[in-house]
Amino acid sequence: MSTKEPLFSIITVATDDAAALRLTGKSLGLQLDAPLFEWLVVGGEIPIDLPGDLEIGDARILPSEQGLYKGLNGGIEQAKGRYLWFIKPGDCIADSYTLRVLAREIQSNLGPEILYGDGRKNGVLQHGRNLHRYQWGMPIPFPAMLARRNAVGDLRFDPALETSAEYHFLLALLARSTRQHYFPRVICDYAGDGIAPERLNQAYHDIRRDFLQMNKWRNKAMYYLNALQLYLRRVFKKR
Repeated sequence: MSTKEPLFSIITVATDDAAALRLTGKSLGLQLDAPLFEWLVVGGEIPIDLPGDLEIGDARILPSEQGLYKGLNGGIEQAKGRYLWFIKPGDCIADSYTLRVLAREIQSNLGPEILYGDGRKNGVLQHGRNLHRYQWGMPIPFPAMLARRNAVGDLRFDPALETSAEYHFLLALLARSTRQHYFPRVICDYAGDGIAPERLNQAYHDIRRDFLQMNKWRNKAMYYLNALQLYLRRVFKKR
């Protein structure tokens, strides 16, 4: 085990899908010329086929927590890396040089508090949009975002927000950060979480009301515009 501080802490909350966890571990094992990083697996086992010669500071199993977001919070508490990356079992680092190029981006941009790129959701490209569009809903693929640990500080995921904890976390992080950097490259392949878009739209409405304290009429207008957009997408998709 290395005593050096890792650059990345990759935090994964295990499920009962061991094959998915192995996929994530395999993508870490394929990293070439990577900086020192650690992989924290909450409530699971490290896949036995993780290469032993990988330049990894630590691969640790953390105690099981009840629920995804409590598990991620436990990972934050134990993380040693400068940057936190939250990825689920089955999510994969995009290619063999991703960690190396992310390290270069961090150095070139003087350590931004938020570093984000593009993702592929079930094989479909998802661009990281301008973070200033946060009021409309989640502007970026959350699995394609890294947060500097000292910017996160005491910030944690709210387990009570079943459909919008990631959105709430991002908003709170934006409120305490001054430098964000977009890296126009796919950095993570991930699967959808199965949450219906209509439920997300309602969750975004509630967060804008309770956390952002947005004007009621403006909030309602954004809700209905989002609902109209979802409806039009379904109509044209059927044609």
